[in-house]
Amino acid sequence: MELSPVALPGPSGSFKEELLCAVCFDPFRDAVTLQCGHNFCRGCVSRCWEAKCKNLEHMLREKAKTFWAMRRSYENIAKHNQVEGAWLQSRIREEFEKLREFLRKEEQATLDAMTNEARQKQLLADQKMKRLEEETEMLAHEIERLQAEMKEDDISFLMKHKSRKRRLFCTMEPEPVQPDMLIDVCKYLDSLRYRVWKKMMTCVESVPFSLDPNTAAGWLSVADDLTSVTNHGYHVQVENPERFSSAPCLLGSRTFSRGSHTWEVALGGLQSWRVGVVRVKLEEGTDGHSQGSYHDMRSGFWYLCRTQGVEGDHCVASDPATSPLVLAIPRRLRVQLECDEGELSFYDAERQCHLYTFHARFGEVRPYFYVGSARDDRAPEPLQICPLRISIKQELDS
Repeated sequence: MELSPVALPGPSGSFKEELLCAVCFDPFRDAVTLQCGHNFCRGCVSRCWEAKCKNLEHMLREKAKTFWAMRRSYENIAKHNQVEGAWLQSRIREEFEKLREFLRKEEQATLDAMTNEARQKQLLADQKMKRLEEETEMLAHEIERLQAEMKEDDISFLMKHKSRKRRLFCTMEPEPVQPDMLIDVCKYLDSLRYRVWKKMMTCVESVPFSLDPNTAAGWLSVADDLTSVTNHGYHVQVENPERFSSAPCLLGSRTFSRGSHTWEVALGGLQSWRVGVVRVKLEEGTDGHSQGSYHDMRSGFWYLCRTQGVEGDHCVASDPATSPLVLAIPRRLRVQLECDEGELSFYDAERQCHLYTFHARFGEVRPYFYVGSARDDRAPEPLQICPLRISIKQELDS
């Protein structure tokens, strides 16, 4: 702020008031005029700005701390991505190597089968040729004997010819070439890639979605194949906005907003769990998935959970107005989401019975899970996404 010597007071107003400082209410001491035209003691102005500067300095220091904290967060993210990237490269190579190993085995098995068939048919052809060669040699000897006997007198020739004729007529005609002597080319090349792919389906598992480790709270450990999660107790994770921080929760990898979707979850002996969906936050300011500990229908969470009550464990829906479900605790839960109909239904997959159905306008949702810690010093058990039953439908190309 620029300071300038005080201007002479104008004719308006009391001359006495014009000579008083508005801060200390004393006559001016080393008066200065600010750019706005007001007059103050130089000392009063200095003291006022010193206080404001101290407040500003404190505010800037606090803001600098925030920037440094944010920088550390990005440094941690960069280190995490570096380690995660190396691990992911290894895992991707490992998965593709499994596929290559499967293809190598299938290729070798097909080549071995073809080689074995070729060997068998070559052996059979060699046997046929050897037998024909022997019969040809026998006929050649008969021809030589016949030519020698033709030089004898007629009576001797006729006597021998009668018995030779009977013997030659008894000689079998050469067998015609039997069918299936050629290598069955179609057996090995007909839809080869499709047959190998179809066989691959029997040894490759597919799940409706994976568990997203980037959303998993610090208590949770997601398996390398991203299909199961276990509560091993809290450990520090790199911070990111998608991660749950106040409860052992995580989300599925897919987002659903239309159509019909079904998945099953193996719960085993887990003593505390939640399974359902949570609304995804689409835009700033819209209702959506919150990472606070208050998870129920009012905040966009729809789920069934196992909880412990006075009378023992029971299932509860996330609707606060719903009473506990008087049902046996399921060990395998089927979830059926009808986005267009606005229905979310839960079934006991083992007992094949309906448990509960929510009716709501869900919007865009993701699968939601809570995995509680084990009680009574028991070993922690995983929550697992069950693999799909894959079927292949063949149709003519129209």
